[in-house]
Amino acid sequence: MNTAIIDVTDTFAMASWLREFDARHPVDLLIANAGTSAGPDPDSPSEGAETAARQVGVNLLGAINTVEPLLPGLCTRRRGRVAAIASIAAYRGLPCSPGYCASKAGLRAYAEALRPRLERHGIGVTVVCPGFFDSPMTDRFDGPTPFLLSSDGAARIVKRGIDRGRRRVAFPWPLVLGLQFCDIAPAFIGDAILRRYRFQIHSA
Repeated sequence: MNTAIIDVTDTFAMASWLREFDARHPVDLLIANAGTSAGPDPDSPSEGAETAARQVGVNLLGAINTVEPLLPGLCTRRRGRVAAIASIAAYRGLPCSPGYCASKAGLRAYAEALRPRLERHGIGVTVVCPGFFDSPMTDRFDGPTPFLLSSDGAARIVKRGIDRGRRRVAFPWPLVLGLQFCDIAPAFIGDAILRRYRFQIHSA
């Protein structure tokens, strides 16, 4: 086992370490899983540019910094899989976490756009959109957490989907369908529904 502590927002450091690792241990499964969350104070109109940018930097750009350096090797070997860990928040923006939703929606779009390009090189792409599961990030979440899973339970669902080569793994299905409905319904309906779902994300 090899471990390293690297800031995923550091494009050069990530590329350098990942390429060196791939040269010694050719990667066949890449899971881009860095994540952070925050949200606005209840009385604030938004969380502010700095907080939003930090989430986009880690959740979206950090994932891109993880994936891009390994693509040449994966494509040369013509085998392997990339799994991008997004969130069900990627399906519809939630009023209490605009920056987080934007970052995860961006990651979902990035991975789904890569998929048809990489398939012709023999590389599969799985987009993972989990709901709530027991984690330090969820511990900072002050609000309803419907269909909360254990971390082991969520990991089993993700592993099964990756092992089966699924293009998308999204769970739990009631929340996925609910957010999809809010997305395709007239905007005022989705806004009215999600306005009632209130929560706060406390600082780490």
